[in-house]
Amino acid sequence: MSGAGVNGSGDKAKTSLGKMRWIGRLRYFLISFVVLFIVWEAMVRFFAVPVYLLPTPTVIWEEFSHRWPRIYDHTWVTAEEQVEALVEHAVGRLLLTRFAVAYPAKESSARLAARFWERAEAEGATITAIESYEPAATDFR
Repeated sequence: MSGAGVNGSGDKAKTSLGKMRWIGRLRYFLISFVVLFIVWEAMVRFFAVPVYLLPTPTVIWEEFSHRWPRIYDHTWVTAEEQVEALVEHAVGRLLLTRFAVAYPAKESSARLAARFWERAEAEGATITAIESYEPAATDFR
């Protein structure tokens, strides 16, 4: 008999040990990441590097957070453009005319599914089924 035990506790111990190692590696990665940004911030300030050459991480974060609404809006437009390109390719080039749509049960995904439906019908295609699913779902049988 192996040291795995009667109920497979050895496998659980190996899994727990693997998780602990992974968490340890993640911890070192995060510490390295934080140290990198601290050193970056300190060096740019110490050497008085102009912002237009190398901004500090805090300046980058401030700009990003200040511009987030605009970045988000532009990202959303990109998603809609991707839906339109998908419909154009599927209907216009592949000559597909019937579609079923499955999408994660989130408001943003529902908007994209509705946009797909709208564009597909405008191109002469038919939506035969549409269904949402929980975002965490992994079994689609």
